[in-house]
Amino acid sequence: MESQSEPLIDADHAAFLQGRVSIHVASTGNGLVPSQARAIGCSVSRDLQAVTLFISELQAPDLLADLLAGGPVAAVFNQPSSHRTVQLKAPGAQVRRLLDPEHELVKVYRAAFMDEVAPEGFSAEMIAAMLDCPEDRLVAVSFSPTAAFSQTPGPHAGEPLRRNP
Repeated sequence: MESQSEPLIDADHAAFLQGRVSIHVASTGNGLVPSQARAIGCSVSRDLQAVTLFISELQAPDLLADLLAGGPVAAVFNQPSSHRTVQLKAPGAQVRRLLDPEHELVKVYRAAFMDEVAPEGFSAEMIAAMLDCPEDRLVAVSFSPTAAFSQTPGPHAGEPLRRNP
């Protein structure tokens, strides 16, 4: 992954990306046919240069095939209770198995996301089923964002993400 001199996201954005958000990841394959899947958590590197998403390989065979073939990656992070939304893009990503500490991040994400959407009327059983995946079938998709946008509904939707000082 290429490194930039200054990351596109700041500490506040990193906390948001790793928080109580719904995460969708997309790519394209031959003929620009889109593929997408839900991620089951996120980790941002300490230097804020790299983002790693955790994905069920059972639910994302087309997406993972596109990424492994060198397709671009786009990820959207949305907090249902506030509609705050951020989109990150990169020309490609690396796919690998999860490291042991990352399995704990997935557990933390599942609980946090359940806390986020339960007040909206989603049952614990439904959320657990939606985020279910055997631990040995999770993969990590890592990329260095080259574009970042605010997608929160309103007058600034689509604008480049602004770093907080």
